Amino acid sequence: MRILQLGKYYYPHMGGIENHLYILSTELAKRGNEVTVAVSNDKPKFSKEVISGVKVLRYPLIAKIKNAPISSFPIFDTKQFDVVHVHLPNPLASLHALLNHTKNLVVTYHSDIVKEGILPKLANIIYTKTILSKLLKRAKVILATSPNCVSGSKILQKYKHKIKVVPYGIDLDLFELDSKLSIKLNKLKKIYDGKKVLLFVGRLVPYKGLKYLIHSMQEVIKEFDDAMLLIVGEGILKPELEGLAKKLKLTNNIQFLPEVHNKDLAPYYCLSDIFVLPSIYKSEAFGIVQLEAMACSKPVISTNVRGSGISFVNKNNETGIVVEPRNSEELASAIIKLLKNKSLCKKFGNNGIMRVKNIFSKEIMVKNILDIYTSISKHQKES
Repeated sequence: MRILQLGKYYYPHMGGIENHLYILSTELAKRGNEVTVAVSNDKPKFSKEVISGVKVLRYPLIAKIKNAPISSFPIFDTKQFDVVHVHLPNPLASLHALLNHTKNLVVTYHSDIVKEGILPKLANIIYTKTILSKLLKRAKVILATSPNCVSGSKILQKYKHKIKVVPYGIDLDLFELDSKLSIKLNKLKKIYDGKKVLLFVGRLVPYKGLKYLIHSMQEVIKEFDDAMLLIVGEGILKPELEGLAKKLKLTNNIQFLPEVHNKDLAPYYCLSDIFVLPSIYKSEAFGIVQLEAMACSKPVISTNVRGSGISFVNKNNETGIVVEPRNSEELASAIIKLLKNKSLCKKFGNNGIMRVKNIFSKEIMVKNILDIYTSISKHQKES
């Protein structure tokens, strides 16, 4: 099958959608499909390469509006593809799919666009009522990553008849410790010997709600002065968050670490006692990092963000604890509860890894999506 994927960026760029696109495309190619990925470059030039059997076309970056790249995508002859798969939110890819008059179209609706401010909200309304609505009408199938995202999106409610829920899947092999990763884990254990390690992994941006997690540490260290919060990642809020930790006199209990590539994250998850995802907006539409922590048998503390799949991934009192967003007191209480109860941590960790294997593996995800492609392609040929 000949498949075109339209996205924002591609490996080695990191991010939830980018990682999903890489896993999906690579696994499709392994199964004998001819996969082309068209994305924006991070520089003003065109590049073409083959990565793990996937043909990757990176088009010149013209400008960036917030996190959205503007690049010079061409007009594709979509007749040469059996399926064209667009990953949203991505206004540019949406526009090009429409201009190409794509008929055999699949859309993954990763999340609503959440904008703050009058002008961004106005631009989003215009985009939604014009380009996005036309694209979703044309799509044969709309993929959503969780039932929560469907029920929480006013946009998706209009297209429920063509929506299929296919959760993200991760590569479980990445979280098996080989000799290199085991050496790294042993080094980390020596550094944080005797500490109760709490872990956050992700971009340091407003919707992650990190300031609430930092504030919660004031209560946590009253019970456990050996608690250490590791914040792994980069982002625009890093200076502000470092300043907050200093202001609250928490620098001995909070450490900021640089971004770590997915293939090197397993030792950090294995080191930790608890993984925490304190997101506050449904821009956090799923929280793949929860799956990664669960793959390492770690309990998860996350937030009940309405319209987000976060609590679909982390089942309250089964794989971890779900608290209300923007609530440092609840975060602290959940952390303290788990630190006091090793058997509960173990129970949640065991339940978590089984949940990932049964629902969120890359094999299950790719099979479900490939079945959808096959159905669309077959219907297209018959018509």
